[in-house]
Amino acid sequence: MARRVWDVLLRNRMHRIELEHGYFTGRRRLTVDGRTILEQTPGIIDFGSEHPFEVAGVPCEVVITGNGIRFQYHLMVDGAAHPHGGQVPRPIRRKRAGGVLAVVNRCAKYMAVFLAVLGLAFLALGVQSLARLVSFPEHPPRVALATAGTQPDDAWVTLEGLRIDCGSAPIRRHGTNYYLAGQDGGGVPVVVAVDDESCPGEQASGVLHEMGGRNGAELRRRTGAPKVLVLSTWGGPAHELAGAAVFSLMALLGLGLAWLFALHAYDVSRPRSAD
Repeated sequence: MARRVWDVLLRNRMHRIELEHGYFTGRRRLTVDGRTILEQTPGIIDFGSEHPFEVAGVPCEVVITGNGIRFQYHLMVDGAAHPHGGQVPRPIRRKRAGGVLAVVNRCAKYMAVFLAVLGLAFLALGVQSLARLVSFPEHPPRVALATAGTQPDDAWVTLEGLRIDCGSAPIRRHGTNYYLAGQDGGGVPVVVAVDDESCPGEQASGVLHEMGGRNGAELRRRTGAPKVLVLSTWGGPAHELAGAAVFSLMALLGLGLAWLFALHAYDVSRPRSAD
C-alpha cells in the first residue's frame, strides 16, 4: 500500500492531507486533518483518478496518475501544484461509459459468482487429488495379471505376467498407445496404456481401472469384450501431486478474481463520494 502525506498552510493554519492507495485492491482512502472524506475502489483496471475537495474553503484536489501498474500522486491547491506534490499531473485517461468496461460494470456480480463457483470446483478437484495421493501405499503392490479383476478401481499396482506382443501395432487413441496385455482370471481383457512409443515388458506399474468414455468404447469394440481393464502407466502419486498443485493454483486464481469482481460490483452498486 502506498501512503502520501502533505502538510499545507491554508488560512494561517497547517492542515494535513493523507492518501492511502492499495496496490492490489486499488482502494483509496483520503483523510484531511484526521477525518476520512473519501473511501473508494476503482474498476478492474486502475488508470488513476481525480478527487476534488475543500480545506478551509480552499479548493484542493488529489490526483492519481498511472498505467495500471505504476502510479504517481499529486496534490493541487487552488489550481496549482503543491510544492511537495511533484510536477503538474498529466490528464487522466478517462474510461468510456460504453464498450467493454460498461459490460464489466453490468456483469461484475455475475462474474464474481461464476468465478467463485469455478474456483470452488477446482478446489474440490484438488482435494480429491490429495485424498487419492494419501491413500496410495509407499510402493505399488505386485499383482498377478490373473487377479487384475479383483483389484479395487483406481488401484496403484504393478501388474506381473503381462503377455504383450511388442511386434504388433498398438491401439492408438489421442496420442496414447494401448497394448493388449492378456486377460485376467475372469476372461476380461487387460490393456496397458503408455504415452510414448515404448512397449512394456512383462510387468508395468500404474493405476488400474475400467476404461469408460469414447476410448473405452473403442477398446471394447477392438477387443470384442463388454468390459476392458486399463493400466494407465502415468498414474500414481506423482500424477496426483501434480494434479493437486494445478487444481489448487486454478482455485486460487478463480477465487482471487472472484474477490476482485465482487469488490468492483460492490463499488459500482453503491453511491459514490465526490470524485
